[in-house]
Amino acid sequence: MWGEEFEMSQIIVLRTAENCDLPKITNLKASAYSVRGYCSQEGAKEQYLTHKNEFALVARIDEEIVGTMTVTYDRGKLPCDEWFPDETISVRKVSRKVAYYGKLAVEPDLWQSALSIGFALIGEAIARASADGIDAGICIVHPRHVRFYKALGFEEVGQRDNMPGLEKAPAVMLVIAGEAVQYLLVRFKSGAPLLQKKLAA
Repeated sequence: MWGEEFEMSQIIVLRTAENCDLPKITNLKASAYSVRGYCSQEGAKEQYLTHKNEFALVARIDEEIVGTMTVTYDRGKLPCDEWFPDETISVRKVSRKVAYYGKLAVEPDLWQSALSIGFALIGEAIARASADGIDAGICIVHPRHVRFYKALGFEEVGQRDNMPGLEKAPAVMLVIAGEAVQYLLVRFKSGAPLLQKKLAA
């Protein structure tokens, strides 16, 4: 699936984001989103460090932060409630606990390694969420990224136009649940092809 052009010799180190990471994360998101034609929502960058139901991960290579994403646990309201209300209600009806995976960004200079870094971040996010009892995950992405998420086991459940934060571009809501979660975790924990990862203590 990944192709030899995405093979990496460096080890990806994953850990929870800390306050000292904020400047780097903010700059990374601004750069990554700008390159892809998106915009980051102002004022949202510190939320994951102040909300108990939210945390961020960072991916590092040679001590440099090269990727990040945020995990939000459902406490009655998720970003997808506003953008995909009917689809989100449907996921809740068949799930015990739901998480929203968002704000994924990879250093623009490392686009050739973006699949490996993205897989590492998503795999770790789902592993941590599953350990906390989360059995369904939701993400909202630009249509150009749907193929990547589907390859990880996500299923498309909804579409809309004029998505806030995507410069009014179309957006797709995807869900991963059930056996797809377990299959992804097996791939992640075993070290998927062309992915070298090391979990920080």
